[in-house]
Amino acid sequence: MAPDTDTSELPKEILRPVLGFLANVTVVTALLVYFGWRRAETHAERLGIDESILGMSTREYLLRSVGPVLVLLVGIGVGGLVWLSIEPRLTAWLRSNSRGSSGPNRGRARRVHLTVLLLNTGWLLLPAVVVVLGYIWPTAAFVMFPVSIGVGLLLWAYARTRPRSPDDPGPLGHRDREPWTMAFVGVLVLVMLFWTASNYAEVLGGRLADDFASDISALPGVAVHSERRLHLEGPGVREVALPGAEEEVSYRYRGLRLLEHTGGKYFLVSDGWTTDQGVVFILRDDDPSLRFDFVR
Repeated sequence: MAPDTDTSELPKEILRPVLGFLANVTVVTALLVYFGWRRAETHAERLGIDESILGMSTREYLLRSVGPVLVLLVGIGVGGLVWLSIEPRLTAWLRSNSRGSSGPNRGRARRVHLTVLLLNTGWLLLPAVVVVLGYIWPTAAFVMFPVSIGVGLLLWAYARTRPRSPDDPGPLGHRDREPWTMAFVGVLVLVMLFWTASNYAEVLGGRLADDFASDISALPGVAVHSERRLHLEGPGVREVALPGAEEEVSYRYRGLRLLEHTGGKYFLVSDGWTTDQGVVFILRDDDPSLRFDFVR
């Protein structure tokens, strides 16, 4: 005969993982959108335009963020797996060596005390180490600074809520505070995650702008044909008048490069574009009087 099952618990058992999955998807989606926006903003700022001019959609932010954010999430996942492999041994060592303060146990107790002290102050020590390393690797330190704060907070939470021996109740005293501790730490760690994504996106956006400025010729070339004069003027832009039937004149513009195509608009720069002297041209892709030829 099948064992009795409390059917009232089944919805909760099913709902709990579903809600957890939806919460994670929401956070990752928000992270992707924020990362895409931050990178686009940095790139546009370095080019001398405002990011809102690009008119990127949420879908474009998502698609342009998947690769870099996956690297970030893989790093977090690998770090989590490493911690899960270390934590049982660390907890067992702390519990077994925290008893006694005389004889051979005194040295072990001191090491445990020092370890717990380091865990409790990790949120301060790790950022300090990253700041020092920033004099050698400034870009890496810029990205890793919020990571160090988040990791330090997690170590502090572990030190506060770790399993203890019966004769070592720990500094909290009341175990009912642990859920609140983890909740507040979770909020702060989530903020550190978005801060890390912001710094990482700023670095990538700056690199995109630097690569663009250093080699304009790597961008696709564009020839614009127009039924009317567009007055596209910039370093390297060439305007050619093309006479047609019944004294009609059309115009062709060469010396242009495709910077971006988003929001129903083409963003073009000239062959002679520089950070000090250059113009970004914006043309709609649905204008029937225009034709765009793209060349290698």
